[in-house]
Amino acid sequence: MFKKIQFNNSVEINIFDNVKDLYNNTSELFVKEFNKGLCIVSGGNTPKNIYKIISKKTSLRSNRKILLADDRLVDEKNSLSNYKMLTESLDIQYYDGFPISYFKLLKSKGPNFADNEIKKILEKNFLYSSFLGIGSDGHTASLFSGNTNFKSKLSSFKIKNEFDDFERYSLSYNSLMKSEQIVFLAIGFNKNNPLREFFHNNIDFDKYPFQKLAHNHGKVKFYCDNQALKNINF
Repeated sequence: MFKKIQFNNSVEINIFDNVKDLYNNTSELFVKEFNKGLCIVSGGNTPKNIYKIISKKTSLRSNRKILLADDRLVDEKNSLSNYKMLTESLDIQYYDGFPISYFKLLKSKGPNFADNEIKKILEKNFLYSSFLGIGSDGHTASLFSGNTNFKSKLSSFKIKNEFDDFERYSLSYNSLMKSEQIVFLAIGFNKNNPLREFFHNNIDFDKYPFQKLAHNHGKVKFYCDNQALKNINF
Protein backbone atom coordinates (compact mmCIF):
# COMPACT_ATOMS: atom_id res chain seq x y z
CA MET A 1 0.00 0.00 0.00
CA PHE A 2 1.15 3.53 -0.70
CA LYS A 3 -0.22 7.04 -0.53
CA LYS A 4 0.42 9.84 -2.99
CA ILE A 5 0.40 13.47 -1.84
CA GLN A 6 0.72 16.54 -4.06
CA PHE A 7 2.75 18.74 -1.73
CA ASN A 8 2.76 21.74 -4.07
CA ASN A 9 2.71 22.46 -7.80
CA SER A 10 6.13 20.92 -8.35
CA VAL A 11 6.56 18.30 -5.58
CA GLU A 12 4.82 14.92 -5.37
CA ILE A 13 5.30 12.57 -2.40
CA ASN A 14 4.84 8.80 -2.58
CA ILE A 15 4.73 7.13 0.85
CA PHE A 16 5.02 3.36 1.21
CA ASP A 17 4.04 1.19 4.19
CA ASN A 18 6.26 -1.63 2.95
CA VAL A 19 9.85 -1.18 1.72
CA LYS A 20 9.48 -4.13 -0.66
CA ASP A 21 6.52 -2.40 -2.28
CA LEU A 22 8.61 0.76 -2.61
CA TYR A 23 11.37 -1.18 -4.37
CA ASN A 24 8.94 -2.86 -6.78
CA ASN A 25 6.97 0.29 -7.55
CA THR A 26 10.06 2.42 -8.01
CA SER A 27 11.70 -0.17 -10.25
CA GLU A 28 8.84 0.32 -12.72
CA LEU A 29 9.53 4.06 -12.78
CA PHE A 30 13.24 3.44 -13.35
CA VAL A 31 12.51 1.14 -16.31
CA LYS A 32 10.06 3.63 -17.82
CA GLU A 33 12.63 6.43 -17.63
CA PHE A 34 15.61 4.30 -18.67
CA ASN A 35 13.70 3.28 -21.80
CA LYS A 36 13.29 6.94 -22.78
CA GLY A 37 16.98 7.79 -22.80
CA LEU A 38 19.71 9.29 -20.61
CA CYS A 39 19.17 9.04 -16.85
CA ILE A 40 21.30 9.77 -13.79
CA VAL A 41 21.38 7.35 -10.87
CA SER A 42 22.94 7.24 -7.42
CA GLY A 43 24.79 4.75 -5.29
CA GLY A 44 23.77 3.35 -1.91
CA ASN A 45 21.76 0.42 -0.60
CA THR A 46 18.31 1.66 -1.66
CA PRO A 47 19.04 1.84 -5.41
CA LYS A 48 21.15 -1.32 -5.19
CA ASN A 49 18.05 -3.33 -4.27
CA ILE A 50 16.07 -1.63 -7.03
CA TYR A 51 18.81 -2.34 -9.60
CA LYS A 52 18.65 -6.04 -8.81
CA ILE A 53 14.91 -6.05 -9.49
CA ILE A 54 15.36 -4.16 -12.75
CA SER A 55 18.00 -6.62 -13.94
CA LYS A 56 15.35 -9.36 -14.02
CA LYS A 57 12.83 -7.38 -16.06
CA THR A 58 12.31 -8.14 -19.73
CA SER A 59 10.64 -4.79 -20.42
CA LEU A 60 13.93 -2.88 -20.29
CA ARG A 61 15.36 -2.04 -23.70
CA SER A 62 19.00 -2.61 -24.57
CA ASN A 63 21.65 0.10 -25.01
CA ARG A 64 20.69 2.20 -22.00
CA LYS A 65 22.46 5.49 -21.29
CA ILE A 66 23.09 5.88 -17.57
CA LEU A 67 25.43 8.15 -15.62
CA LEU A 68 26.29 8.10 -11.94
CA ALA A 69 25.37 11.23 -9.99
CA ASP A 70 28.65 10.88 -8.14
CA ASP A 71 31.28 8.43 -7.03
CA ARG A 72 34.08 7.96 -4.56
CA LEU A 73 37.40 8.12 -6.38
CA VAL A 74 38.57 4.66 -5.42
CA ASP A 75 39.59 1.70 -7.53
CA GLU A 76 36.70 -0.03 -9.28
CA LYS A 77 37.36 -3.18 -7.27
CA ASN A 78 36.91 -1.28 -4.00
CA SER A 79 33.61 -1.93 -2.20
CA LEU A 80 33.19 1.85 -1.77
CA SER A 81 32.94 2.33 -5.54
CA ASN A 82 29.49 3.30 -6.82
CA TYR A 83 30.64 2.24 -10.28
CA LYS A 84 31.37 -1.25 -8.98
CA MET A 85 27.99 -1.43 -7.24
CA LEU A 86 26.10 -0.17 -10.29
CA THR A 87 27.69 -2.42 -12.89
CA GLU A 88 27.38 -5.48 -10.65
CA SER A 89 23.81 -4.79 -9.46
CA LEU A 90 22.27 -3.32 -12.61
CA ASP A 91 23.04 -6.17 -15.00
CA ILE A 92 21.70 -4.71 -18.25
CA GLN A 93 22.95 -3.81 -21.71
CA TYR A 94 24.45 -0.34 -21.67
CA TYR A 95 25.09 1.96 -24.61
CA ASP A 96 28.76 2.00 -25.58
CA GLY A 97 30.73 4.18 -23.17
CA PHE A 98 28.11 4.12 -20.39
CA PRO A 99 28.25 4.25 -17.45
CA ILE A 100 31.47 6.21 -17.01
CA SER A 101 34.04 5.20 -14.42
CA TYR A 102 34.96 8.63 -13.05
CA PHE A 103 37.95 7.11 -11.25
CA LYS A 104 39.39 5.67 -14.46
CA LEU A 105 38.58 8.76 -16.54
CA LEU A 106 40.18 11.18 -14.09
CA LYS A 107 43.21 8.96 -13.64
CA SER A 108 43.84 8.67 -17.38
CA LYS A 109 42.65 12.03 -18.73
CA GLY A 110 42.36 14.48 -15.82
CA PRO A 111 39.53 16.68 -14.48
CA ASN A 112 39.28 19.11 -17.43
CA PHE A 113 38.81 16.29 -19.91
CA ALA A 114 36.30 14.56 -17.61
CA ASP A 115 34.22 17.71 -17.21
CA ASN A 116 34.20 18.27 -20.98
CA GLU A 117 33.01 14.68 -21.50
CA ILE A 118 30.11 15.17 -19.10
CA LYS A 119 29.30 18.51 -20.71
CA LYS A 120 29.19 16.96 -24.20
CA ILE A 121 26.95 14.12 -23.04
CA LEU A 122 24.47 16.55 -21.48
CA GLU A 123 24.51 18.74 -24.59
CA LYS A 124 23.90 15.85 -26.98
CA ASN A 125 21.32 13.94 -24.92
CA PHE A 126 18.05 14.99 -23.35
CA LEU A 127 18.23 14.16 -19.63
CA TYR A 128 15.00 12.48 -18.60
CA SER A 129 15.38 11.68 -14.91
CA SER A 130 17.84 11.97 -12.07
CA PHE A 131 17.30 9.38 -9.34
CA LEU A 132 19.01 10.73 -6.24
CA GLY A 133 19.45 9.71 -2.63
CA ILE A 134 19.34 11.93 0.44
CA GLY A 135 21.95 11.56 3.17
CA SER A 136 21.10 11.76 6.85
CA ASP A 137 22.96 15.10 6.79
CA GLY A 138 20.89 16.36 3.85
CA HIS A 139 23.51 15.93 1.11
CA THR A 140 22.65 14.54 -2.32
CA ALA A 141 25.06 13.26 -4.97
CA SER A 142 28.30 14.74 -3.58
CA LEU A 143 26.76 18.11 -2.86
CA PHE A 144 27.65 18.36 0.83
CA SER A 145 27.14 21.17 3.29
CA GLY A 146 30.17 23.40 2.86
CA ASN A 147 31.07 21.70 -0.42
CA THR A 148 28.01 22.35 -2.59
CA ASN A 149 29.64 24.31 -5.43
CA PHE A 150 26.15 25.57 -6.29
CA LYS A 151 27.57 28.51 -8.25
CA SER A 152 29.97 26.42 -10.30
CA LYS A 153 29.54 26.66 -14.07
CA LEU A 154 31.22 23.27 -14.49
CA SER A 155 29.24 20.16 -15.37
CA SER A 156 31.08 18.14 -12.74
CA PHE A 157 33.75 18.60 -10.11
CA LYS A 158 36.10 16.87 -7.67
CA ILE A 159 35.88 17.45 -3.92
CA LYS A 160 37.49 16.23 -0.71
CA ASN A 161 35.59 16.20 2.56
CA GLU A 162 37.50 16.36 5.84
CA PHE A 163 35.73 13.23 7.09
CA ASP A 164 36.65 11.15 4.01
CA ASP A 165 39.87 9.28 3.27
CA PHE A 166 39.23 9.67 -0.46
CA GLU A 167 38.17 12.26 -3.00
CA ARG A 168 34.75 12.32 -4.65
CA TYR A 169 33.53 13.25 -8.10
CA SER A 170 30.07 14.70 -8.57
CA LEU A 171 27.81 16.07 -11.23
CA SER A 172 27.12 19.71 -10.49
CA TYR A 173 23.90 21.33 -9.35
CA ASN A 174 23.46 22.85 -12.82
CA SER A 175 23.88 19.44 -14.46
CA LEU A 176 21.32 17.78 -12.20
CA MET A 177 18.88 20.63 -12.78
CA LYS A 178 18.84 19.80 -16.50
CA SER A 179 16.73 16.73 -15.68
CA GLU A 180 13.15 16.68 -16.86
CA GLN A 181 12.33 15.34 -13.41
CA ILE A 182 14.20 14.63 -10.19
CA VAL A 183 13.28 11.62 -8.07
CA PHE A 184 14.50 11.44 -4.47
CA LEU A 185 14.64 8.06 -2.72
CA ALA A 186 14.63 7.97 1.08
CA ILE A 187 14.22 4.97 3.36
CA GLY A 188 14.63 4.82 7.13
CA PHE A 189 14.30 7.13 10.10
CA ASN A 190 17.86 8.46 9.65
CA LYS A 191 16.51 10.45 6.68
CA ASN A 192 13.70 11.94 8.77
CA ASN A 193 15.35 15.15 9.96
CA PRO A 194 16.38 16.67 6.60
CA LEU A 195 13.01 15.69 5.12
CA ARG A 196 11.11 17.20 8.04
CA GLU A 197 13.02 20.45 7.68
CA PHE A 198 12.11 20.64 4.00
CA PHE A 199 8.45 19.74 4.31
CA HIS A 200 8.00 22.04 7.31
CA ASN A 201 9.47 24.84 5.19
CA ASN A 202 12.68 25.25 7.19
CA ILE A 203 14.75 25.90 4.10
CA ASP A 204 18.54 26.07 4.36
CA PHE A 205 20.28 25.17 1.10
CA ASP A 206 23.78 25.27 2.55
CA LYS A 207 22.90 23.01 5.47
CA TYR A 208 20.70 20.61 3.49
CA PRO A 209 21.89 20.75 -0.14
CA PHE A 210 19.15 18.43 -1.50
CA GLN A 211 16.67 21.19 -0.62
CA LYS A 212 17.99 23.48 -3.37
CA LEU A 213 17.16 20.90 -6.05
CA ALA A 214 13.82 19.99 -4.46
CA HIS A 215 12.85 23.63 -4.01
CA ASN A 216 13.95 25.01 -7.38
CA HIS A 217 13.17 22.21 -9.84
CA GLY A 218 9.79 22.19 -11.54
CA LYS A 219 9.09 18.46 -11.29
CA VAL A 220 10.19 16.57 -8.19
CA LYS A 221 9.02 13.22 -6.81
CA PHE A 222 9.82 11.72 -3.42
CA TYR A 223 9.63 7.96 -2.90
CA CYS A 224 9.84 7.28 0.83
CA ASP A 225 8.83 4.77 3.46
CA ASN A 226 6.83 5.67 6.57
CA GLN A 227 9.92 5.85 8.76
CA ALA A 228 11.60 8.47 6.59
CA LEU A 229 8.49 10.66 6.89
CA LYS A 230 7.54 9.82 10.48
CA ASN A 231 5.86 12.69 12.38
CA ILE A 232 5.98 14.96 9.33
CA ASN A 233 2.76 16.89 8.82
CA PHE A 234 1.63 17.67 5.29
